[in-house]
Amino acid sequence: MNNFKHVDALRGIAVLLVVLVHFGQLVPPGQIFGFLSKFGQYGVQLFFVMSAFTLCHSMKKVRELNSRSYSKFLIRRFFRIAPLYYLAIPLYFLFSYICLKYLRQTPYTSTNDYTIKAVLSNVLFVHGLYQPGNNTIVPGGWLIGAEFLFYATFPFVYVWALRRRIIIGFAISIAFVATIILVLLQGKIARMGEIENNGFVYFSVFNQYPCFAIGMLYYFYSKNNRFRLGIAMLAPLGVICIVLLHDRPWGLFLTPLFAGISSVGMAQYFEYRTSPDFLSKVGRLSFSIYILHFIPVWFFGKVYQSFFPFHLKGELVSLIIYIFIVGITYAISLVSNMYIELPFISLGQKLSNNMKEIEAHRTE
Repeated sequence: MNNFKHVDALRGIAVLLVVLVHFGQLVPPGQIFGFLSKFGQYGVQLFFVMSAFTLCHSMKKVRELNSRSYSKFLIRRFFRIAPLYYLAIPLYFLFSYICLKYLRQTPYTSTNDYTIKAVLSNVLFVHGLYQPGNNTIVPGGWLIGAEFLFYATFPFVYVWALRRRIIIGFAISIAFVATIILVLLQGKIARMGEIENNGFVYFSVFNQYPCFAIGMLYYFYSKNNRFRLGIAMLAPLGVICIVLLHDRPWGLFLTPLFAGISSVGMAQYFEYRTSPDFLSKVGRLSFSIYILHFIPVWFFGKVYQSFFPFHLKGELVSLIIYIFIVGITYAISLVSNMYIELPFISLGQKLSNNMKEIEAHRTE
């Protein structure tokens, strides 16, 4: 089994689902397309699962964690994510400013939300712990906040799991979720936003941590027949639970876990099958597509809402416009990948390798 042939395809599916849910919010009410599109939000959990899976692979040569190996890991992650994300901060501010000035509305966030603290929390990637900056400075930025908080702990969890052959992070994640529920039940949570789907509590890394833990389990036990059988049995049940619990007040604590299990089930399905080439191509640009798709979605969604006659607002037209938006975003992402992502990924790798050379000289 090639553990990585299917990863790009799964990332492609994940980002297509995310674009779907955001465009689906702009289609005329009552469409089946709009109803189904809301479940596209669980593409994020597929992202998290595959992120943990690939991170484990990138760490496979690490047997002992020290300050140098930890620094090298963070350097590579920083240069993978930060350059495009930093560019997105002024980009979305400018977009919000133009929309406010000429359209008298801002699509995602108000320019007043760009406070020093909120922007700084995003620059330092701690916005996953700061509600005013969590999902405002960059639309969808909560995902990056959760990812970076996971990055901070991942090397420790990975090395511990490598030694013990179990994923302590899974147990920790369950403890986090249980703690949050207990705190909520006792009414001691404050200033964390409304308890609802896509609120601050839902976005919290603690609530999403089961997805990362399950992704690590998938890496360590992908060849274990009992694990694979268990996932194959639980994945369909996970999908059913997601449908039943979606938008329910307490469902937000469980849907990430069920989405993570279902994501591994999908991954196992794709392992032995040839994926369509376009999915892999989309997957290789998934980060750029995720960061940049909000502008095309909102612009063409508003054009669809405002200028299309009633008889051209059917299911098929919604699907065609969605495909068009994906195509436009893909073209833009090709440019950002070539001129932003790849050069800085290469720079991060060089800096990481330089640290290896310095370390080698010191040990001589």
